[in-house]
Amino acid sequence: MTSSALTSSTSFVDPSWHKDTAHPYYKDSQRKLQRFIREYVDSEVTPNAGEWEEQGYVSDEAFQRHAQLGFLAAAMFPLQKDCQG
Repeated sequence: MTSSALTSSTSFVDPSWHKDTAHPYYKDSQRKLQRFIREYVDSEVTPNAGEWEEQGYVSDEAFQRHAQLGFLAAAMFPLQKDCQG
């Protein structure tokens, strides 16, 4: 098990990236997608999030890149209050 303040000794309650053991409900394709998304967020979203927050929008280039990768369903912008469930 990876050492982290977020890990628990209770089975299957931690995010899977905090564990070194195989998860019985994830297939290799799901783990591959999870790694790809984590790498994308770590390299493209997280370093720019502060700037986007300050300027109040995500640049067109970043939004287009996000869409090209198929992440358009994940909102990268704040929704108006009347659009929030």
